[in-house]
Amino acid sequence: MTDLVEILEQKANDLRIHSITSTAAAGSGHPTTCMSCAEIISTLFFHAMRYDPKDPNNPKDTKDPVNPEDPKYPKANTILNLKK
Repeated sequence: MTDLVEILEQKANDLRIHSITSTAAAGSGHPTTCMSCAEIISTLFFHAMRYDPKDPNNPKDTKDPVNPEDPKYPKANTILNLKK
């Protein structure tokens, strides 16, 4: 297995963990939907899309990426408390 595949598999597993953790903390939700598309999302976001958070205005980047540095981007601890 290549390093890229291993990295994308780990990212997919991280997404699954976040899905379960956030829906459990919220007391509702459908984590299985998120879990089943984790490979697709990890491959798109971490491999296919082009985005450099250090250069957010790069014209070669994929348009309209989610930017974790953006103050409007929800942080993990905020997501865990959405339904409380």
